[in-house]
Amino acid sequence: MHFWGGGLIALGVHSLSTFSFVHCRPDYKIILGVLILITGTWEIFEWFVGLYEPATYLLDTAKDVIVGFSGGLLAHTILRRYTID
Repeated sequence: MHFWGGGLIALGVHSLSTFSFVHCRPDYKIILGVLILITGTWEIFEWFVGLYEPATYLLDTAKDVIVGFSGGLLAHTILRRYTID
């Protein structure tokens, strides 16, 4: 789910960049910044709500972040190759 979530985040950034009032093209810095913001917010939400196993919290969080970032960066790479002039 984190892989697909990262991909959807990248797709959302690319979609928002097509609006006329947004004057920037998505690059790796923008994608990484948005991924850090949303992934960090999600992990904090999981911690506050208690959606984690205390014994494996650090390993699970690291795995979630790595998988989410890989999905987002892969989606950005594919979208950049086939959509940006």
